[in-house]
Amino acid sequence: LAVQTFNGQLHFAFSVLAADNLASNEIGGFQRNFNSGQFCRSCHISYQFKLTPLTDISFLPRKVTTHNAYVQQVVNSSNARIIAGVAGESVLSNLIGFHSIKSLPNDVMHDFAEGAH
Repeated sequence: LAVQTFNGQLHFAFSVLAADNLASNEIGGFQRNFNSGQFCRSCHISYQFKLTPLTDISFLPRKVTTHNAYVQQVVNSSNARIIAGVAGESVLSNLIGFHSIKSLPNDVMHDFAEGAH
């Protein structure tokens, strides 16, 4: 992001963007419902295990390389399907320092204060 000033430009790079879960999923290119599939931005836990303690199951954390592969599969798909919770490329993917896996932290208020986890 570049901002014009009186004597030049200021350049910014984003590393984190805070938002609620729905907005983060939309901005990050993830599925926009939490009722099915792999709804978590941090891991590949499926909806059926959402209330199971994490100590009782095994799950894979999301990684940049596999996420990028899922994005390409979705982009190349002719039917715009969701793959492993990925709905497409992030609208912010061209920002320096931004990646959907690393730059969208959990929404503490919704996840813990309201008991979503």
